[in-house]
Amino acid sequence: MSEQTTQEDAHALVGAYVLDALDPGEREAFERHLAACPDCQAEVPGMRAAAARVAATAYVRPPAHLKSAVLAQVARTRQLPPVVTAVSAPVALAWWRRPLALAAAVVVLAAAALSAVLGVQLHESRQREAQIAAIIAHPEVSREVALRGGGSATLDVAGGRAVVRMRGAAAPPSGRVYELWVVPSAGSPRPAGLMDSGSGGALVKQVTGAKALAVTVEPAGGSERPTLPPVVVLTV
Repeated sequence: MSEQTTQEDAHALVGAYVLDALDPGEREAFERHLAACPDCQAEVPGMRAAAARVAATAYVRPPAHLKSAVLAQVARTRQLPPVVTAVSAPVALAWWRRPLALAAAVVVLAAAALSAVLGVQLHESRQREAQIAAIIAHPEVSREVALRGGGSATLDVAGGRAVVRMRGAAAPPSGRVYELWVVPSAGSPRPAGLMDSGSGGALVKQVTGAKALAVTVEPAGGSERPTLPPVVVLTV
């Protein structure tokens, strides 16, 4: 109901209001009119009472057999079949393709596993290089010792870690490797990894309490205990 609705139009909506037949806008406008109209305020309760009496008079109790009759009709009525979306049947692989598909799956899985391993190794290698660079840049202890036969070995220590580098050293004999050892103040040396004389250095992650680091020539793959006298000993 618009703002231009006349008083007569507003009065005519009393019945629709009582029966809840107005849309939200009309209902809101009529209720504003109702708040200021004594005639409509008096008429609304009477209309509601009349509507209630009409509803009570028109009410008819359904017969007792109606429910059973409806259910019987439902049982006799054929139901529509369910709507089923057609789905293509899976195509079976030819017998000679199955081994190829399995082999391809194995190759894919192997490639994924190899990629993951290489990713981890690359990450660890970069971490190691960063740690070596940090120790060499800011060592707490740094010393260099000449090697017999030429070249030198350098030790840098920082934060309980150490880096050992060999410069100008001859390559070990065929089938042999350089191995690094942590020499404790008491007890036997413990292996600290293999060394490459041409690499950027070997990282020892824990030298706290160590007396020295030593390098020996060992069989390929390294040894659990030194088998030859050290090539160099670097005091920590």
